[in-house]
Amino acid sequence: MKFRNFIKKILASYLNTVKDVPPGAMM
Repeated sequence: MKFRNFIKKILASYLNTVKDVPPGAMM
């Protein structure tokens, strides 16, 4: 279950990054 929390944390940070940076810049 620790792995699951790890994935959730990564997803959260990724979403925050996407929110801060326009989707076009990620491509």
